[in-house]
Order: sequence, then structure tokens, then C-alpha cells
Amino acid sequence: MGSIPSPSNPGAGAVEQLASAIVTVETNYTGGANEQANLGAAMLQAEADVDALQALVGTDDSGGDLVTRVGALETADGEIWVQLKDLTWDTGAAIAPFVDNTTDGFTAASTESQGIRWNNSTAPRLVAAGEFHVPTSWDDTAGITMHFQGCRIGAADAAMVGTVTAFAQAVGTEFDADSDAGGNTTAFNGATKVITDETLAFAAGVLPAGAKVSFTFTPDAALDGDDFILTGIRIVGTVA
Repeated sequence: MGSIPSPSNPGAGAVEQLASAIVTVETNYTGGANEQANLGAAMLQAEADVDALQALVGTDDSGGDLVTRVGALETADGEIWVQLKDLTWDTGAAIAPFVDNTTDGFTAASTESQGIRWNNSTAPRLVAAGEFHVPTSWDDTAGITMHFQGCRIGAADAAMVGTVTAFAQAVGTEFDADSDAGGNTTAFNGATKVITDETLAFAAGVLPAGAKVSFTFTPDAALDGDDFILTGIRIVGTVA
């Protein structure tokens, strides 16, 4: 039986190399009639699968790159979700359970919606702190956007924004060398208890690929009549 060609570079015409391997097996296999019949049926199915895959990912004059094509089908943007339960207060203290009118902290409203909830009356305002790593595959010539999802409990403070700090720590730099790249998000001005996705954009290269980013988030002073629940954080960049 002849040897089956194995793709030396899975990103260089992988569909075509798979098809070639199937043909080689068909051409060189020797065995009993039953085994040949079974192999023939399996090969026909494999060829059909290759045809379907080829139609899905496409080919071009440069040789049909399976890895690149599938990547392009997914999205041009990268996305990271930050787990809220990984956050602490910026003092380093753990975020305790929420207590109405007393303690900002984690809440689970009838177990249906978990998040970090700030009271309208807490002073001083507690600040949540977290971190994420910018993938090395992200494009430094494109910007990064932080998305904060949350809602107010009440209808008094539609002007409320999130105040964010963000510092990048990159290899080869001093750990505290970066200046604050943060700012304010867009306003959480949805109806009471309705989650909105508010953003803060960073210019290209401010949070460079490969860096760790330390950030904080807190509702601004406009939150004085309503409570606020932070339900999610995601980071969106562009894959190079």
C-alpha cells in the first residue's frame, strides 16, 4: 500500500491535500472484495465531505487556504469576555454579597441575573478592578473597545456613565510606566432594569498586543437615585 501524503503545512491548500490523500488510498489499497467494497463506500462519503467543505470555505488562485478561510468566515474581530467573579475592589478586597442600601457587591436577582450591584447611597463609591490580556494576534494599527453591559434599577439617573481607568503593562517596560488611558463610557440611559451595552474606545496601539491591561470601573456621581448592576464586560479588537 502506498504512503498517504500528510499535509506538511495545514494552512497551505489543506482541502486539496486531503483530497489527494483519499485518491492515493483508493489507488494503492489491496485487500479482499468485501474490504474493498467497504473502503470504496467510505471513500465516496469522504470525497462528498471534502466537496462540501471545499464549497463552504472556498478556494482561490493562491491555493485555497483552509485555516485562513475558516478564520475569515468566523469574524474579522476578536472578542474577550471578562468574568465578573474574577474582579475585586480596587483595594484588593473581595467583592462581598450585595446588601440593599448598605453594601455594594455581587447580587443574583432570584438567580436569574448575576452581577455587581452598586447602591445609590453608598459613599465613598466602591471601584471594581480587573484585568485582561490583549492577544498577540490582535492588530496594533486598529483600536480596542471595552463594552460594559448593565442597567439601572430606577428611572432617575439616565445621565449615569461608567468611569474607567486602564493601564497597559507590556514586556520590556516598567510595570507602572503607563499613564491612564481610561475615560467615561457612553451613558446607561435605558429604561429601568433594561440592560444596555455601553462603550469606551481606545485608539490604535494604546493597549498594545501582548500587553496585560489593568482596569477599574465604577458608576459616576450621577448615580444618586437609582441602583446600578454591571452584568458583563467584553473587549473587542481586530485580528491582524
